Amino acid sequence: MEANGAGAAEAPEVIEPERETAGFIALYLLGVVLFSPLLLTVFDAAGARVAGVPLLFVYLFAAWAVLIALTAWLSRRIDDPPTAAPLRPEPQSDGG
Repeated sequence: MEANGAGAAEAPEVIEPERETAGFIALYLLGVVLFSPLLLTVFDAAGARVAGVPLLFVYLFAAWAVLIALTAWLSRRIDDPPTAAPLRPEPQSDGG
């Protein structure tokens, strides 16, 4: 048995349900702030363009991509629920 765990496959970090729920609530609130009309008006400057694309469109796409990336990251941290064990064990063959 290795003390430092070298060579063992690292399992993703498992978080408890309260922190999981808090993470999704924080993600929702971040989305509300990112797409609030007050913040959108900051990026809706007349004539502001990035590579020929209006700044507002660049901001909307970037904010949307960040929310999707954070959702994927948070979802990967959730442990899959344990699968139910079969009611009857599989029959063993005699090999003959």
